[in-house]
Amino acid sequence: MSLGERLLDLRKKKGLSQEEIAGLLDVSRQTVSKWETDQSTPDFDKIIPICNLTKVFRYGEGGLYKMATDAYDKKFYIGELDYNKDRVSVGKNNDYTYVRYNGEVQQVVDEYKRFLDRGIKPIDIAVITCWNVTDFGTINLNNEIQKIVNPDIQEGKFIKKTIRKKEIFFKVNDIILNCQNTYEILTLSGYNEIKNSGNALTVEDVETTSVMNGEIGRILDIDDGNIIAQFDEDIIVFDKKLQDNLLLAYSLTSYKLQGSECPYVITLVTPQFEKSLNKNIIYTDMSRTRKEVVEIIDPTTLANAITIDSIQERLTNLERLLKERMKGEEINEN
Repeated sequence: MSLGERLLDLRKKKGLSQEEIAGLLDVSRQTVSKWETDQSTPDFDKIIPICNLTKVFRYGEGGLYKMATDAYDKKFYIGELDYNKDRVSVGKNNDYTYVRYNGEVQQVVDEYKRFLDRGIKPIDIAVITCWNVTDFGTINLNNEIQKIVNPDIQEGKFIKKTIRKKEIFFKVNDIILNCQNTYEILTLSGYNEIKNSGNALTVEDVETTSVMNGEIGRILDIDDGNIIAQFDEDIIVFDKKLQDNLLLAYSLTSYKLQGSECPYVITLVTPQFEKSLNKNIIYTDMSRTRKEVVEIIDPTTLANAITIDSIQERLTNLERLLKERMKGEEINEN
């Protein structure tokens, strides 16, 4: 669908005439007509108003766009819902669902399973949380979700790692996240060439590709301790060293998912993360979805966090540790 066809489709869906669009954007009806027939394209200064116009009408539909807009405006956006209920879905396509937090990790797993039961693939679902640690952090949630998505371990077809004193397993069919830019990595065909040559060939002799920080893929095979995974059109081989750049990707932190999107998202606004949560994180997490979001919310935590623009000061012991180190070096020099 061309840009003009897309604009025409959006206008008709909103029930607007070309004259009405022209009046809202301060252009002529003929200009709108030319946009819709691909005879010309909107100038840059009209792109933002068009996007805003679409958002305004979607806001009127309720659901995700209304909740996200209200979150950005620091409103207690579940206030219009009966948030004492365990679960409330709103929006034209039920694209926003509020779930009242009950304190159990199993609640997150159950919401993930609801998506699976609808036939949605794991690579299209993301649980977003603030931290890696705690029971509601990514490490534990990844392990718990993996139990329902990919429970079986085939002999010789897994890689075991320890992260923050927790064991994790990479298995065939797992969804994984690459966490570092790698500009030269073996493709499967290059890997096979080296293997079939009896290691007479090296990486310099065969096909390589690149994989960027934040890219998500799926493990296709594990061969001789190497992880073979598909990232978009590329099939890539991660050796033992490069495997340090990989994480399971059923659950991701807000930071890791910045700049990315996922069709179906589950977010957590819960007491464990109260010191990290603010309006910007809540809005950003919610807006990572392209289709539908489920928010597991503790209303009190939301009420406190939504009024904060961002966490301006991070309290750590770094300053004290640096001063002690510098003091120690001065003593040694003397």
